[in-house]
Amino acid sequence: IRCKAMTEMRQYAQALQEISEAVRLQPNVAMFYDERALVYDNLNDPARARADRETATALLRQRIP
Repeated sequence: IRCKAMTEMRQYAQALQEISEAVRLQPNVAMFYDERALVYDNLNDPARARADRETATALLRQRIP
């Protein structure tokens, strides 16, 4: 994911755009929400980071029989 590279280069605004587009295109992929939570952490937005982690957790729980 390009988002990871952008995050490592501290290009958080661009990383957020990339990962948000991935979430928009594939809203059932838990990993995307987790990656976006990391970006929100770096942007000092704990509320959105927490919300995305909760969504990721919920998606993963749906897969457990």
